[in-house]
Amino acid sequence: MLRAVPLALAAALLLALSVSGTAPAAGYSKHCIPIRFAGTNYPVWVTQGATSCKTARRTLLSFMKTKKQPRNWVCFRGYAGVVFAASCARRPGTGKAAVLRAYNPGYGG
Repeated sequence: MLRAVPLALAAALLLALSVSGTAPAAGYSKHCIPIRFAGTNYPVWVTQGATSCKTARRTLLSFMKTKKQPRNWVCFRGYAGVVFAASCARRPGTGKAAVLRAYNPGYGG
């Protein structure tokens, strides 16, 4: 039963984050310096919350490189036409809510 809780939480997070798959609206988000992974630059945005660009970039790049969940974050890769390459949300109870995204080239600035 306890194993189903993290899976259900991850599925709910995936659904909630994938619903808004377009580039962030101006004035609502913070645009950060892109990260470089596998020879490609990915625009980084803090789409919700007040996380620093340094934290956003470090968290997303760590996840993309290692495929492991960074401490205090739940992350997943974007697939099947989703405009972001990776998205991370702060785990509940580990700080203020935040959503980070590394967009595919050509999306998100």
